[in-house]
Amino acid sequence: MEASRQLLWNIDDRTFINMGGILVLASLLVGLAMRLVCWCRGGALQNAARSGKPLSATIRTIMTLKGIHLGSFPLLMHRCILYGFMLLLAGTLAASLELHGGLRFLRGTTYLLVSVTLDLAGVAFLAGILLAACKRYIIRSERLENHALDAAILAMLGLGVVSGFLVEGLRITATGDPWAPWSPAGYAVAAGLGTTISPVEARVLHKTIWYLHAALSFLMLAMIPWTKLSHMLALPLNIHFARPLSPRNTLLAVPQTLVRGTADLSASPLGALIEMDACTRCGRCRKQCPIHLGGIPFSPETLLQGLGRLFHSGRWTKPLIGGVIDTDALWSCTACRSCEERCPMAGEHVERFVGIRRSEIVHDRMPAPLAERFKKHGAIPVEPPQLPSAGDAPGTVYVWPGCRSAGKETDAVLDALLAIMNKAGVPFRVLAPPACCSGMDRILGNDALFHRAARANIEYLQPIKGATIVTPCPHCYNTLKNEYPALDGCFTLLHHSQFLKQLGEKGPRVTAKGTGITVTLHDPCFLGRYNSDYASSRELLCSLPGVSLIEMKHSRKKSFCCGSGGGSVVTASALANARQRVRQAASTGADLVVTSCPYCREILQRAVAESAAGDIRVADIAELYPQGEYV
Repeated sequence: MEASRQLLWNIDDRTFINMGGILVLASLLVGLAMRLVCWCRGGALQNAARSGKPLSATIRTIMTLKGIHLGSFPLLMHRCILYGFMLLLAGTLAASLELHGGLRFLRGTTYLLVSVTLDLAGVAFLAGILLAACKRYIIRSERLENHALDAAILAMLGLGVVSGFLVEGLRITATGDPWAPWSPAGYAVAAGLGTTISPVEARVLHKTIWYLHAALSFLMLAMIPWTKLSHMLALPLNIHFARPLSPRNTLLAVPQTLVRGTADLSASPLGALIEMDACTRCGRCRKQCPIHLGGIPFSPETLLQGLGRLFHSGRWTKPLIGGVIDTDALWSCTACRSCEERCPMAGEHVERFVGIRRSEIVHDRMPAPLAERFKKHGAIPVEPPQLPSAGDAPGTVYVWPGCRSAGKETDAVLDALLAIMNKAGVPFRVLAPPACCSGMDRILGNDALFHRAARANIEYLQPIKGATIVTPCPHCYNTLKNEYPALDGCFTLLHHSQFLKQLGEKGPRVTAKGTGITVTLHDPCFLGRYNSDYASSRELLCSLPGVSLIEMKHSRKKSFCCGSGGGSVVTASALANARQRVRQAASTGADLVVTSCPYCREILQRAVAESAAGDIRVADIAELYPQGEYV
């Protein structure tokens, strides 16, 4: 006897399944069409880099979930749900083709393989649902916000699978199917029922539960475009169009349509609108967000959910400030990109904050300290000073002092760096640029000021094009290295930690006078996340005799932001982040917190002075060197 089974056994009328299928298809098509129409109301993609990812790479990412930022527990959960759902959907489509298309391929070995595969897929899908419920309601992850709809969706999905296994078990009990072992889940249900139910009773109960199972299945599919399950459609698109993390060391070029910022949804580009539906509300962005950790109940997830409500209610021209984001939250963003590092949908949240800031600046709505900052940075000479370099010695290293050093009579970090270069016999010259690098002005939304400052600085630096420029400021380093090339300003940049590392490799070496000093390292965001350099400072510290490095729990890519970078002007929020970082450093038992950013150093020192963090001190990595001797 050939292995097979009758489709729709025990169901005499096909009206329910036919109408259900039509309604599901209509719901999917209408929901998807409405979303496409709304997405396409956005402008074109901001930059060609957004659409350059090969489709094969996107498909590989979605199918394997590799590269999507999930922990081991969520990765297992999502793989169970994804693979289980896809196989069950494929099995349903295969049965539909046989039922309505007149095809006859679910026979013999094919039927047996399909039967066992679908049962195992159902088990995997149910396991994924149980893991999700465990994460939300037993482990109770702090980053997850639980709503009634979340529980309803999980219950519906789980009940859909369980009812399917019950239907299968009752069919096996009623028919005595000889191929039952090839449906292991249904066979287990039938074995569990044993002799407690007769074949006649099983037949009656089977029909009732079949209708429940079919209704749940139809409902699950129909609601995909209308609930948070819509991320199944939007997330692959967002991953495809989003820039990879590695080149996100610059802001996107601003098209004419976005020069005045995004005061409301009507000015949002296509990618930003897709992001709203792609957000899964996982809360990962909130976990290390300086806004949230600074005591402001806000995060990129909060912004996306608020924008989504405007988006789906058609309120395209409602102002965003005061509606979905307040001024403290807007100006507290440090652009550290921690949220983007952790976002499973590859969200470009910094671009969104900067877009709203542009609008506020265009309309002259900004905090007073920010207005003062722009006024100060806007004092750029009409004729930038010339940089004569004819008399400089061969191999002269040019030191860009950094915006934090500008106008100061003394600067400990810069002085330490110059002292090292003097001792090592490195010819150098300290630059006096006509303007701040203005990278943070751009992040704060003032593109016009950034372009004025950048052009003046590029003209000033032209005579030393090709020479090495060293700076102790990661913000200046990132701006000159990654932002200026778009304006034809291509220079050779080294951060001072990279320069000192190279200096040690080439010859002179520092030996610490003392021994037994224990340090922990705070990674600056604009050196680490923006430029993927986590190694230089560590290799430098490990090369110093008598210095022991202890890593904080949150380091490298998982490092917390100090709260002060990116031009943040909300002091209370910045200090709250710095205090938390100091506590993390103190918990390691280290004597010293070492960093390589003047902004990080300054805010961490303030936090130490205001907190009971023991005897821990804060220093820039260059400040360790003058304590030693060159040999």
